[in-house]
Amino acid sequence: MNKTEFNVILRKNSNKKTGLLDVTKIAALDNETKGKMINYIVRNRMAIVTAFLNAETDMSWLHSMGYLYPAKNKAGFELLCTCETLPKK
Repeated sequence: MNKTEFNVILRKNSNKKTGLLDVTKIAALDNETKGKMINYIVRNRMAIVTAFLNAETDMSWLHSMGYLYPAKNKAGFELLCTCETLPKK
C-alpha cells in the first residue's frame, strides 16, 4: 500500500461533516484492508486506531514492533501507540 491508497481509504471512511474517522465505517472494512492499513501505519511509525485491529491481527508482532501503550487522543479515539507516538496530555 502506498500513501495515495492509504489516504483514499481514510477519506472514504471519514465523516464528511467533521472530517474525523468514522468507527462504524472502519468496522465494515474487510480484514485484508484493515491489515494493509495496519502494516502501512507500522511502517510509518504512527499510532494505530484500535478500530483497525481485528481477529487476524498478530498482536505479538505489534508488541515486538513497540506498540505496547493503549491511549486515547483529544478526538476520543482509542489508540495503540509506541512510546514515541503517545499523545501529549
